[in-house]
Amino acid sequence: MLYTQKLAPLRSIPKTSKEIEAMVEELLNYEIHVSEEGHDQYGAFKIGTHDDLVTALGLACWYAEYYKRIMFW
Repeated sequence: MLYTQKLAPLRSIPKTSKEIEAMVEELLNYEIHVSEEGHDQYGAFKIGTHDDLVTALGLACWYAEYYKRIMFW
């Protein structure tokens, strides 16, 4: 998403803003765990870390792609 310019509106936020710093920190802490049975979990699993901004961004990107497909049927 970052490389395809789909997050271009983020450019309007100053690169030194607290929001960008929090997003970068959460992206760095985001992990995927896969159990031996093949069940996957996504999030920040270390104590004291957060993943709400990353999850919200992911849902917003998914919805934007989904909505675009519906609009152009």
